[in-house]
Amino acid sequence: MDVPELTNFGSLIRYALELEDAAASFYDGVASLPSSAHASAAREIAGIHRDRRREVERARQRFLNEVILEPITSLDGHRYVVDASPPRPEEVVARAEALEETSRRFYSDAAEAARSMLAEAVRTFRRLADGNGQMAARIRGIVPR
Repeated sequence: MDVPELTNFGSLIRYALELEDAAASFYDGVASLPSSAHASAAREIAGIHRDRRREVERARQRFLNEVILEPITSLDGHRYVVDASPPRPEEVVARAEALEETSRRFYSDAAEAARSMLAEAVRTFRRLADGNGQMAARIRGIVPR
């Protein structure tokens, strides 16, 4: 993924949508690997990310008109770039953990940036960040190191 420009609330929502699309695509790719022992879990996690995208879309519809052009200066898009390209089988766990951790960090930081603008956006981003933390823990539990 390219470095996101996170300069206003609209760009935050746009990147959240791209991030969820990339995550779903990543896990669909993991599920289709010929040697994927965890295809079922990967398909399920891909579905969770598709559901999360719909949640972000609903959030955008609810409150974006009010704050779309509010400036945001505290986020550096370089911190949130993920590699959602198809992984090699030996990379699956590390790349999945990195994707979920980067997503968690993005949503946590976005919640802080949005706090002064819109309380509902904060709750949505915090809920998404918590979900990424739970998925990262699940991934660590599926594949022993």
